[in-house]
Amino acid sequence: MGQKKMNEKNYRVLVSIQSRWLAEMIRRALRKEAQLELVVETLNKQSLESALATSNPDWLILDQPGAEGMPDLIEDMLGQHPSLRILVISEDAARARVEKSGAPPEYLAEVSLTHIVARLRAANGTGERQ
Repeated sequence: MGQKKMNEKNYRVLVSIQSRWLAEMIRRALRKEAQLELVVETLNKQSLESALATSNPDWLILDQPGAEGMPDLIEDMLGQHPSLRILVISEDAARARVEKSGAPPEYLAEVSLTHIVARLRAANGTGERQ
């Protein structure tokens, strides 16, 4: 497991990925990071609302198996949880973006587990939680 430095913060992560192989890859990557705590994993969007309310995560990672309803779902989640950061990974895992309240989407230049984990640790780009 990764070593936590004294000045690093822990980030709570909720994962809602329908793709089993992608969920397993993300789960393995998070286990190696002392700074990132996987607090809940949901398999479907229906259980997402209660998981968000009970786990109070800093990050939500979800895949985008279909575009139907996704923009509304993200807008609703950010409205109810304004400090939440959402990492949306495309169905083919070729693209990813970060959504946060009051900001345009931030598209990751490269989608790899290394880059995803680095982005989760950076939180708002400065390494600090907002």
